[in-house]
Amino acid sequence: MGQQLHVLIMDFVVPGPGTVSSVNERVLRSRDVGMMQLFNSLERDLEGWKAILEAVDSRLKINAVNTPYGSFISVIDVVLG
Repeated sequence: MGQQLHVLIMDFVVPGPGTVSSVNERVLRSRDVGMMQLFNSLERDLEGWKAILEAVDSRLKINAVNTPYGSFISVIDVVLG
């Protein structure tokens, strides 16, 4: 078995509605609105990250997503395979 290439991305992954506390969800949703106002962009949910990776290279797959306790930023482990 050969080695597998891992790419780590540290960014926001917007959780689904109702999956985090209402306070955290409010903060995350307001960041999304801020991204739209300032940069004509958005914070992405997991499906959004999958779509970006698919557009770059169909071999890129999300292996794991970990959000440290107390953090809004997630570590997205992407593998080529």
